[in-house]
Amino acid sequence: MSRFGSGNKAKFRSFNPNWYKQFPWLEYSVVADAAYCYCCRHFLLAGKRGSVKEAFVADGFRNWKRATGKDGSLTSHNASPSDKDAMVLWLTYKSMIKSAQSVCSLASKTSSRKLCLHQDCLCSSASDSCTANCTERS
Repeated sequence: MSRFGSGNKAKFRSFNPNWYKQFPWLEYSVVADAAYCYCCRHFLLAGKRGSVKEAFVADGFRNWKRATGKDGSLTSHNASPSDKDAMVLWLTYKSMIKSAQSVCSLASKTSSRKLCLHQDCLCSSASDSCTANCTERS
């Protein structure tokens, strides 16, 4: 809880759990008293990490006064291209887990065949015959 003002007029601001409804990617740390973007922290592609405010992926967001509203940081982050990309990856992952699909079943038929063949080779022993079989099948 953050305090602002002084004396009898001092007020406190803190994380608002109602924000979870508006921002499903939001996660809150009680210990750090900070908010983070779950999908950016876990699903943002490495090359796009610099395009997201560090507050949402590393440091934690704590400016409760400027959290929401037209120009609020949570609102701005929600509209950012990098957040949308990470959200798509997160939702795809959740869908894949829910339907128990494998990577092979999500890939195209041709790519799936190659991927599964290579997976077989990785799982098999590293003998010359395995390497030869992978080369022939690909």
